[in-house]
Amino acid sequence: MSPSPRVAVLLAACAVAAVLVPEGLALLAALLIVLASVLDALLARRRPPTLITDAPGIAPRGAAVPVRVRPETPEPGLRLRLVGLPGVDVQGGEGRGTLDARVTAARRGRHLLPRPVARRTGPLGLGRWDHRAADEVQLRVLPDYRTAHALAAAARTGRTASGLRNRGPYGLGTEFDHVRDYAPEDDVRQVNWRATARMGRPMSNQRRVEADRDVVVLIDTGRLGAAPADRDPGADDGAVPDFGGPSWRFPTPEVRRRAREARERAAELGAVPPEVRLLDVWLDAAAAVSATADALDDHVGAIAYDDRVRRHLQPRRGAGDAVVRALHDLEPTRVDSDHERAFRAVGGTRRAFVLVLTDLLDEAAAAPLLAAAPLLARRHALCVATIEEPRLRRLAGTAPEDELGALAQAVAVDVRAQRDAVAARLTARGAQVLSVPPDALPAAAVRAYLRAKRRGVL
Repeated sequence: MSPSPRVAVLLAACAVAAVLVPEGLALLAALLIVLASVLDALLARRRPPTLITDAPGIAPRGAAVPVRVRPETPEPGLRLRLVGLPGVDVQGGEGRGTLDARVTAARRGRHLLPRPVARRTGPLGLGRWDHRAADEVQLRVLPDYRTAHALAAAARTGRTASGLRNRGPYGLGTEFDHVRDYAPEDDVRQVNWRATARMGRPMSNQRRVEADRDVVVLIDTGRLGAAPADRDPGADDGAVPDFGGPSWRFPTPEVRRRAREARERAAELGAVPPEVRLLDVWLDAAAAVSATADALDDHVGAIAYDDRVRRHLQPRRGAGDAVVRALHDLEPTRVDSDHERAFRAVGGTRRAFVLVLTDLLDEAAAAPLLAAAPLLARRHALCVATIEEPRLRRLAGTAPEDELGALAQAVAVDVRAQRDAVAARLTARGAQVLSVPPDALPAAAVRAYLRAKRRGVL
């Protein structure tokens, strides 16, 4: 129960009237107003409205989905409200009569939004009563499968999408399909010399994509996955020190306004929001590779692990959706990951493209990964994918302005040098290493998989 703004206006009028009329009469009028507002709120409490929530059962991480809240019996004056959670943003969370909101989740998993609230005002307009819906709004957030399906469609049809080049389906294959224009990355064995001489320009044979290959995605769900995925929106929010610039000051309203605009521009450009963790980005890449494997009729499986194997899906055809649904609610743990145990779970399968999604923090933290990598590299096409923080790259390549900036640059250079050393040692052990910004990881992982198919190493 709460009074309406009209009550405050009437009480203020009583206070002013107390100067002109006897105080007792003004006090009595104020008391009557309070009693009327209580009675009005009790009338608004009667026959609580039944709220109906129309929300999708599942939603991709990072994409806005519509959520509608409406009363079963239309009430134009009913005010509706829906609030979010940390990592779940609600745009347009207030409405009158009907509420149409856009919900964007930066975190995967099952989210229960607070129950929608309907505020009804009494017939006198003095008292209000808040009614809550019977159930919370349930939202099951999966990895970004929209981007995954777009990348899969590009791989299947040859259209350009998210960094994939415009060319025919990948795979050298053994069955002839058609003759097409030569592309710079074509193998020399694909060149059709007779067609080249006849057409006067280089031509290549396109063969059918080799199917029935195995793809296994390994996701590190240990403590490294809990770190935030770095982003490079081009401007900080002013609430933390800028290690590459002058001393920090309390942000002024103008600074906060520019920071808000920078965050909006970054969201339009697809920058990773600060709530996103490394594990969230890794699972987006796993979804993209799984969807692409489905599109190319390959077998796909997945292993999620920390110090034990938490989820294990054997490679099979058409398992892309099963992989996404099986891994969508994983959360990082606080233990170090046992890479050797997870790699041995892959070792029994036939030759496959194995994508390991983990973080190359430094040589000490990556020592178990370095020791276990030969287990897979001997039998499989091994690819280790990690995230390159744009902020570290910017700090390492920008001239510092003061002593604090010089110290930050030294740390950034040292961290990047250690990661480069780990990547070089993994390459020497037969693994391909990907190090890309977080928003580019899904497309880069798909390109690595397609490149392995094209070269016939599966």
